[in-house]
Amino acid sequence: MDLLKKLGQFFIYSNVFVSFCVLVLCQSTSIIIGVDSSHLLPFVFFSTLFVYNFQRMVRFSPNKEQSAHLDWLNKNRLFIIIITVISLFLSVYYALSLSFLTFCFLIPTSIISLSYPIKIIPLAGQKVSLRELPRAKIFLIALVWSIVSVVLVTLENKSFYSLDTLLLFISRFSFVLAITIPFDIRDLKYDDLSLKTIPQIFGEQKAKTIALYCLAFFELISIFHFFVGDFSWQLLLALMLTSLLSGILIIKSSQEKNNLFFSFWVEGASIIMYLLLFIIPLAFGILAL
Repeated sequence: MDLLKKLGQFFIYSNVFVSFCVLVLCQSTSIIIGVDSSHLLPFVFFSTLFVYNFQRMVRFSPNKEQSAHLDWLNKNRLFIIIITVISLFLSVYYALSLSFLTFCFLIPTSIISLSYPIKIIPLAGQKVSLRELPRAKIFLIALVWSIVSVVLVTLENKSFYSLDTLLLFISRFSFVLAITIPFDIRDLKYDDLSLKTIPQIFGEQKAKTIALYCLAFFELISIFHFFVGDFSWQLLLALMLTSLLSGILIIKSSQEKNNLFFSFWVEGASIIMYLLLFIIPLAFGILAL
């Protein structure tokens, strides 16, 4: 059990797990629009790993109130630095294999991601980071995740200028926004009040209601996409089940839940989506034989 705990801490606290979640969201996009994005996946994984660890290193302060996460980072700081440097080089290496248009599109996305934790924006007589802009945090996260998992995939497969891409981007943004709100519920006791997060403004219960509304919007866009786009009812069923299971996780979210609940189960909603998109059409295909 001790070994499993250490492995779990490594995958979650080193940001390997969240990087894998972004990767499978790209795969989900590929399944829905019927393209191959396998050559994009190494770049997505290593660039996400670099960005998340870079942000954590910039924001890290050993003087903050300690948590299991911060304690692990404090003990393994050199290891995280090594992972960050290696993932940076691998990100650049795999970026060179992407199309010129995709590479150009990455520039503003990279600027947003790398400047996210750095205090460079003048606000009320002081410098703040993008992360510290009132009301902005989860919308920036949803925007970047949607760009990476939808826009990059469609750009690489020359299917960007389509209604499918627009609808998928909107539904993905709504989905990521929904599963990000619980993290602000988790951080209620730590976040500065100036952030004005959704749970800070509306309270924990209303924040969960807003997250569920985001999932409902995700469902509506997915249903509309089914009727005007080109994907099967099996894929629609997978998306509806993803929304249902994600909704259960959102309802169960609270400040009392441990970090594992959020960093594994809620974050893992992206993996649930991919597995359902993969398994359900396969299962119905086998039954039809």
